[in-house]
Amino acid sequence: MRYASLIWDFDGTLFDTYPHMIRSMRRALADCGLTPPGEEVAFWMKRSVGRTLDLYRRRYPGCTERLGELYRAHEHGDSRELVRPYGGMPELLRETVSLGGRHYVCTHRGASVFNYLDSFGLSGCFSGFVTADDGFPGKPAPDALLHLMKAHAMEPGGAVMIGDRDIDLLAGQNAGIGGILFDPGHCYDGFETPLRCDSVEGLRSLLLSGGPAAS
Repeated sequence: MRYASLIWDFDGTLFDTYPHMIRSMRRALADCGLTPPGEEVAFWMKRSVGRTLDLYRRRYPGCTERLGELYRAHEHGDSRELVRPYGGMPELLRETVSLGGRHYVCTHRGASVFNYLDSFGLSGCFSGFVTADDGFPGKPAPDALLHLMKAHAMEPGGAVMIGDRDIDLLAGQNAGIGGILFDPGHCYDGFETPLRCDSVEGLRSLLLSGGPAAS
């Protein structure tokens, strides 16, 4: 394996949570009487929830004071049948564990990450977590990663941050470790990074053989 310690983002990396999150944002906007194009909502949600909220708050001042609260209510309260790990991800996690890899999660999501992992029998694949509830500054600040690395005695040269956004890889850079961009939607084609892939099979190739990512 290329790396011994694999630190994962959760949303859009381990799990494809975007369909659920986009639906929740569209329902929150509808609660405010707004129906922007679905493609527009998806575009901004795949960059960040915060940027999406800021966009619509600026665009519709006075109409969206409660947009963040409404979104969180839908995201936590609506049915979550759309939330699943990416196809092949559970198998990749278990395979890399069997080869001696150790997995960690570094996410801006709160405790719901544990419920999702438990639901798919994946909690046992992970050796450590940092979630929003731990109070570290958000990525690209390296604080959460540095905490994980110190707590689990990781060698920087053997650790990697895997995520679907630029801030994930920038956090890794700021912590002095490698990064792999997992970008199935090609949202960050303009972001320069030596290791990138657009599928779980491509990620497997990078992690296990060190070969080029499948396109």
